[in-house]
Amino acid sequence: RSSDLTIEGLTPEDRGEYSCWVESWDPDRTFTAQLFILLALQVSGPEGGAVSIPCPYEEHEVDRNKSWSPWGPGMTEFKLQTSPSQREVKEGRASVRDEPSGRSLVLTIEALTPGDAGDYTCGIHLQGSTQTMDASLTVL
Repeated sequence: RSSDLTIEGLTPEDRGEYSCWVESWDPDRTFTAQLFILLALQVSGPEGGAVSIPCPYEEHEVDRNKSWSPWGPGMTEFKLQTSPSQREVKEGRASVRDEPSGRSLVLTIEALTPGDAGDYTCGIHLQGSTQTMDASLTVL
């Protein structure tokens, strides 16, 4: 037998842990599943300008390590990671700022070049897993 859970109109707030209890000979038998919502943003900025890309997170994730990094062929590799003790990190033209009051990790890239165009991933690092959001940057 199987059971299904259907969530219509899925939003980022729906992510989290869901449990299913099964009546059987073992009353403590519980099945748990983690639901991850993958978000994808399309962002653009002018060459020579700046762009800021927010990555929202939940209140219970405020004190987790978080990161932004590019991924894709030909992109400059970096990983900017924050922690509860270091809320802002800067490397070259890129910086990451964790804003706990707004529950957002913001990647800012200044002096945009065509080489900055591509895909970026934000990660919220949890126990044993990472929740992610992707953003695709176009430089105009």
